[in-house]
Amino acid sequence: MSRSADAFLRAFRDARAEGRGLEVIADDAEGFAAALANEPKALAVAIEAASAASGGAASVSPSAFATAACRRDGRIVAGDGAFAAFDLPKLALAQAIRDAGSGSPRLSVIVDDVRGRPVAVAVAPPGRALRWPLDADVRQALSSGTADYGVLGVRSAEGIDWPTLFSAWTFSGAETRLASALVRRGDLREAASEAGVAYETARETLAAAMAKTGARRQPDFVRQLAQLAFGDLPTSDATWRTLADAYSLTARQGRLALLIAFGATRAVAAASLGVSDQTAKADLKLIYERCGVESGTALGRLVAGTDALARLAAATDVEILGPGASVTPLRFVRRRRSAGRIAVEDHGPRESVPVVIFHTPTTGRHLPRILVEALQARGLRPISVERPGFGLTTSSDGDFVEDANADLIDVLDALGLDRVRLLGRSVAMPLRFAADHPERVERGVLLSATPPGVRATRGLLATFMGLALDHPQMVQSFARMGARLSSERSILRITEQAVGGSPSDMAAISDPTNRADWVRASRQASSGDGFAREFVLHADGGSIPSQAYSTDWTVLMGAQDGLAAGVADPRALWRDAMPRARLQVVVDGGRLLHLSHPDIIAAVLADPSAS
Repeated sequence: MSRSADAFLRAFRDARAEGRGLEVIADDAEGFAAALANEPKALAVAIEAASAASGGAASVSPSAFATAACRRDGRIVAGDGAFAAFDLPKLALAQAIRDAGSGSPRLSVIVDDVRGRPVAVAVAPPGRALRWPLDADVRQALSSGTADYGVLGVRSAEGIDWPTLFSAWTFSGAETRLASALVRRGDLREAASEAGVAYETARETLAAAMAKTGARRQPDFVRQLAQLAFGDLPTSDATWRTLADAYSLTARQGRLALLIAFGATRAVAAASLGVSDQTAKADLKLIYERCGVESGTALGRLVAGTDALARLAAATDVEILGPGASVTPLRFVRRRRSAGRIAVEDHGPRESVPVVIFHTPTTGRHLPRILVEALQARGLRPISVERPGFGLTTSSDGDFVEDANADLIDVLDALGLDRVRLLGRSVAMPLRFAADHPERVERGVLLSATPPGVRATRGLLATFMGLALDHPQMVQSFARMGARLSSERSILRITEQAVGGSPSDMAAISDPTNRADWVRASRQASSGDGFAREFVLHADGGSIPSQAYSTDWTVLMGAQDGLAAGVADPRALWRDAMPRARLQVVVDGGRLLHLSHPDIIAAVLADPSAS
């Protein structure tokens, strides 16, 4: 074993307990490359172990959670109004915090709140709890040592601004009123009464709203809507375990609860679990009793809240969104070929020329404000579409490229757009969309120093490409590790390494607004399985599809782009790959042209002949 590989592996293993694996990679890129080259088996074992950690990055709104600070005996030292409304017994809270002394968050259910229903709470010592979206007084109590534990719960449905959240689905006024009432009440008859409409009218209105979301049944509809309140949370493959542990259910009952919440009928759920309908009926009765609900619809809301609470409690890096930051032009489009939704940010204005912006494999839909403003100033309409498995877009089971292209067609049709311009911060995906659907593309701009399939030989990104191409068996565990260990510090450190010290890029990322936008977009990439599926695709872009040549392309490349390290002449490669494309080198630009030179990008998209 080489000395550098040995030192890296020791540091990487030592950092596992603290969840700092990505930071070690960023701080010792050469050691990571040495371990990959000389000790791939040992590195694979270490990465797989790191990928098993719980956690991940989260961007959440404090308005969705109730918070308190407590002493060891369960006495509340500080709490917000939403937490006070739970009216939890002191002894019950003391029992919930009893097992939270290790530093890891503990999810518990306290029975018999003021309404006689179970309340799920997460408890953690100050070092972990201070990452949560806490009330100011709660934060002060934990910071000063006045309290021993932070406690987190899901706010009651009455305390959330549902109509604003539901605007993402473009519900009508009647649909919004009914949906808001249904999430709060958990029962359609009660929701109809609250909304002031007849039950049959409510059923018709609900059917129209459900059609927009693609929900199969009421529980799935309410679960999807309730999830909007919490923000972007880390992915989890153990939701049923969370339910089983929190509400004292068996593994089968936890899976049954999840199936019902996702819209399965009892018969379908029973068949999926391999049990009789009578067994499922008995299990479901017990689930309702222990969860304190009376219907599958109410169960859907509870599942969304409990799952969100568990994911946030386990998150290793939490961004708390302020009032301005949480308001984005989010819209959901129903996926037509299968169940699911597509997350879109349409920044408008509607009358401007639409530009679809392709995010990279390591970021999500969030667009930097500096880029949005530059595009809008040129009469352009920035639209960002999250690909399958990224952020809030549902994952898919088929060919990734075909599914992503189909999603984009669904979005364009939903927005009434016949043709659009493309901006590719990644290269492979816009080229493949243009090849498959040239009739929908007017022209495009690619931000890249090297064409697809060209492999750099130096730098951290070159090492990541080598991992994907030479060691594909590591990709899934590496992606899981990245999703679960990403933090603001690791994101920024890896970015600094990737840009290779480019002065332009370093200046761009040092701007507080740019940095916040970059980190938020990176968090979105870590909240699903899209990164893992797209990792190899971008590392091995292959040859450019010949059908893509029919599109009018401009390639913008920064002379300081760190990804070009080890590539003799990127411009010659592009001339060979796409001889009809315009090539423009930004002399003082690097990898992050969308942050450092948005005006140039906007000008070329508006009129490439004038550049």
